[in-house]
Amino acid sequence: MIGFNFYFWDYKDNILSDFPFLLFSYACLYLAEKTFGAKDNLKLSVVLAFVTGLFLYLSYGTRSVGIVLLPSILFADVINCKKLSFKSLIILSVFLLLASLQNLYIHSDGSYFDQLYINHSVFIGNIKGYICCMIDFWNNGFSTTINKIVFTVFSLFALLGFLFRIKKMGSYEIYLLLYSAIILVYPVYQGTRYLIPIIPLYLFYLFYFFTKLTYFSRIKLFANTSSLLVYIVIGLVGITYGLYYYKNGLPVFKQGIYKNESQELFKFIKSNTNDSDVIVFSRPRVMALMTSRSATAYHQPEQDEDLWRFFREINASYAVEPRGDVVEEIDGNKNKYLSSFISRNSSEFITLFHNSDFNIYKINKLPNLE
Repeated sequence: MIGFNFYFWDYKDNILSDFPFLLFSYACLYLAEKTFGAKDNLKLSVVLAFVTGLFLYLSYGTRSVGIVLLPSILFADVINCKKLSFKSLIILSVFLLLASLQNLYIHSDGSYFDQLYINHSVFIGNIKGYICCMIDFWNNGFSTTINKIVFTVFSLFALLGFLFRIKKMGSYEIYLLLYSAIILVYPVYQGTRYLIPIIPLYLFYLFYFFTKLTYFSRIKLFANTSSLLVYIVIGLVGITYGLYYYKNGLPVFKQGIYKNESQELFKFIKSNTNDSDVIVFSRPRVMALMTSRSATAYHQPEQDEDLWRFFREINASYAVEPRGDVVEEIDGNKNKYLSSFISRNSSEFITLFHNSDFNIYKINKLPNLE
């Protein structure tokens, strides 16, 4: 149900932190559950606690919001044991050690946390935005009304499943609540991307509700309906996905970095630039990965002087301008802005290389704006 959803198909081709974070965060929650469940084996408990602390750090190191896993695990331990167990202390110690080393030698995440504040309009806007994203998650390609009905019914079942689970509040439930609270107050709205870490839990609670229908066993209408409802839901999801792909076509795997023109771009940069050079490109992660050069994206200020000032601050050396169909494929508006900027300041850019997809410019001279 997750793997064939069109949102996940879209995101799988991007070099982003979302899928590694999904892996590390759920591995951490699973390991924490196993750690606290290993009550009769001290050696195994200690090993699992160390590994849990490692995956807790990997989650945090991948995305700063992974910090919510820490209180999720600790609070769950306190709820179940009435105090912090030695296992929690091991997990906490391993995490703090690794996180401190990262903040000391690599980078600090203080600037991210500084953006967290309670703003009524941001909160309401995020709620509306993320609800729209979840409605669109069930997009069938034909009827928005049916999307809303499916979302409403499935969400009601998921909510009931969550309420059944919350009676024995565990790390998964606390994680869902804390993570949701963070993305709702965070001022940078990211759409479905920020929902990816909790969609598996949404589906889990949806199906968990069906396993608890025996709670209503005295009501004849609900007796022996659990399996039937599961098959109905799976069938509806299959029909929804099928209709969407029938309307929009199957996802097309783009050549991307393996395209000949892209390979020519990376080869030229690796062969004709220095390790200390900074490359301006709309997809800096890809550029850094494929060329081992420092790369940066750029903002789109109204005044050229502001962008030149940014280039001076980072000591930008080269700029890569996409051409043709690639412009729209990799962030059209941003690439059009860069093309316009280069055109207006053509005397400051020297063309070094071009093919059908890319132009590479040497930034001739960074104007002194002081």
